[in-house]
Amino acid sequence: QVIEQNIALLQVRGQTRVISTDALSALKRLEEEKKTVDIIYFDPPYSKELTYQIIDAVDRSSSLLSREGFFVVEERRGIALDALKLSNLVLHKIKLFGDSVLFIFISKI
Repeated sequence: QVIEQNIALLQVRGQTRVISTDALSALKRLEEEKKTVDIIYFDPPYSKELTYQIIDAVDRSSSLLSREGFFVVEERRGIALDALKLSNLVLHKIKLFGDSVLFIFISKI
């Protein structure tokens, strides 16, 4: 509901799409539809394994995230991403907020 309110407030309804399902299913649906998106925001129930799966799925899909796009992953502080082997993504920024951290990825150019 908050997301829909923000979309209305920003007047970007025609430029946005909210998919209310689990992240892996949403990514699969977007790939099947051959969609390219500018922003992917992943706010999971904190789970290192699920976070790794989602990052890996977006990384393997070289056409899902636009070249100018951002892939944002929210997790709890303390998760390490150094074990990830990325092919199509680069960790661009890390932002700390309380007990949470935002990992912001961009496409390799």
